[in-house]
Amino acid sequence: MQNISKHISYIKSYFNIINVSVIKENRYFFYKKNICLNKKEALYIKGKNGSGKTTLLRLAIGLKKFHEGSILWYNSYSHTRMFFLPNDSNLNFKDITLIPIIYEQTSHLKFLVNLLSKHINEKFEKLSTGEKKITQLSNLIIYPSPIWLLDEPESNLDEINQLKLKLAINLHLKNMGILFITTHKQNLYKYSIYL
Repeated sequence: MQNISKHISYIKSYFNIINVSVIKENRYFFYKKNICLNKKEALYIKGKNGSGKTTLLRLAIGLKKFHEGSILWYNSYSHTRMFFLPNDSNLNFKDITLIPIIYEQTSHLKFLVNLLSKHINEKFEKLSTGEKKITQLSNLIIYPSPIWLLDEPESNLDEINQLKLKLAINLHLKNMGILFITTHKQNLYKYSIYL
């Protein structure tokens, strides 16, 4: 009876990882992991390299399969309204010249165009690692989503852009957003779990 009542209490939350287990190399990598978040909540995930921080994000977004358990978003199995930012500088698009076309369609992207203005016509591959990270983070503005999954988003950012990221995170949470973030920055931790 205790397992049933625990399961029911998770369903009352907005985003739920319920009794999820992952097997890797014939052993449990995660065993019956339970996480629930409501609107305006953030989960800061800490751990050593290889401890499963990125795996947890990939599970939540549906890019990694789990062996048992459930991942529910407001009582459904949909992953369509989440934004995942991996911790690398590879994007699906090769050229960021599409930004002015999008900008003409909506005024909400003024911030983005100002941020990227000197690189609008450059090839993405020519950008520095920090500039690539800024370009990735700009997708948070282009594709607004209630759930953000960010894998070490502050890496390779200068202090000014780390501050802008922190402000964007605070605004996201204030606007009823949910955040999963892996980070090494002490000042970003609010709620955290160790893996």
